[in-house]
Amino acid sequence: MKEKQLSEEHLKIMFLIQNGATIFDLKKAKLLREVQQYNNTLITIIDNMKELEIIVGNEKDLYDNKDPKTGHLAYFGAILTDKGKKWLNNECRQRGKIFL
Repeated sequence: MKEKQLSEEHLKIMFLIQNGATIFDLKKAKLLREVQQYNNTLITIIDNMKELEIIVGNEKDLYDNKDPKTGHLAYFGAILTDKGKKWLNNECRQRGKIFL
């Protein structure tokens, strides 16, 4: 994917995970994996559930409804790196995009 430019959808999801997020949505997970393939220094993906549990602070937070018996387990956790934040800021400026 390096030869292609990331889409506006990619930029939006990068904006949303700037300070970290647990990813439960398959579409968002796919977009973030595409960002990772584009440039793996822009985001950090935590797909080790034990490590993610330590970060989020509670096993229940790994499930979309906070219930390990009935909830959907997160795909992974993701956070924008400092390099990713700078890249996103520059890319948004160049494209004239502002996300709130």
